[in-house]
Amino acid sequence: MTKPAVNKDLRVSLTLGLTIPVETYGSVKPSISILEIDPSGDVEAQVELALNAAVVGFAKIDENLETLLSEIIAPITNTPSMKTKLDTLDEDLKKVKRNITTIASKIRSMAETLPVAAAQVIEEKE
Repeated sequence: MTKPAVNKDLRVSLTLGLTIPVETYGSVKPSISILEIDPSGDVEAQVELALNAAVVGFAKIDENLETLLSEIIAPITNTPSMKTKLDTLDEDLKKVKRNITTIASKIRSMAETLPVAAAQVIEEKE
């Protein structure tokens, strides 16, 4: 009878991946690598722990996928990245706020001077 080999330093790694065709970008390949699985320990528990962590990671990536992809492909397609678009939008918003402040100040000034001007016009007509 053959004795099973035992190696306390042995570790196993595995990678799971999926290539998803994406019309504009070619393809996206999300993957997970589980490294250093200890075969002498509870393999199922180690893999389950790693997969649970991967679910959290993939959910975070999914929340930001459009932004991440736009950052990657922007230099290739010579288009502004999502960050650049957001920065531009932020600058535009600041300009709008400044303009609104200026307009509000002018309206307040007019509101203060209008009754006086109206009273003068009325006096002149009388």
